[in-house]
Amino acid sequence: MAEDNKMEKIVSLCKRRGFVFQGSEIYGGMAGLYDFGPYGVELARNIREAWWRAMVRDHDNIVGLDSAIFMHPKVWEASGHVGGFSDPLAECRSCHSRVRVDHLLEEVGVLADENMSEADINKLFLENKEKIACPKCGKKDFTDAKGFNLLVQSNLGNFTGNFSIMD
Repeated sequence: MAEDNKMEKIVSLCKRRGFVFQGSEIYGGMAGLYDFGPYGVELARNIREAWWRAMVRDHDNIVGLDSAIFMHPKVWEASGHVGGFSDPLAECRSCHSRVRVDHLLEEVGVLADENMSEADINKLFLENKEKIACPKCGKKDFTDAKGFNLLVQSNLGNFTGNFSIMD
């Protein structure tokens, strides 16, 4: 609870000081979407410039590229995003919250590698179920883990493709 309260205080301060605002706030807002205020824009620009300097300008063998997130679906296939861009999630049967199984296993000292199959993750999950409680409600009643693809379906122009929500 203390961590949640700390995060709420930080977000509240950022809103009051003009770093962020809720997306579409004047029209009722959209949950989970934020727009940068004047200070947020400057902070983001400074972070981008520091990253660019450290990763691109300071290296003679690297050139920078700024490309669109929306790309032809074959780009996402070639990069491995389509075939292996998923997290193992389980649902708490009591409160219906979804949790990452690999993170729950790590909390009880069990390493779940991202390259493990769904069957291997579920085997570890089943072996350690009595040690693992839902972070939201505290119950120990989960569904089996299933891979949740982190790409979202989107339409752009006259083709439909999958796009990463992480980029």
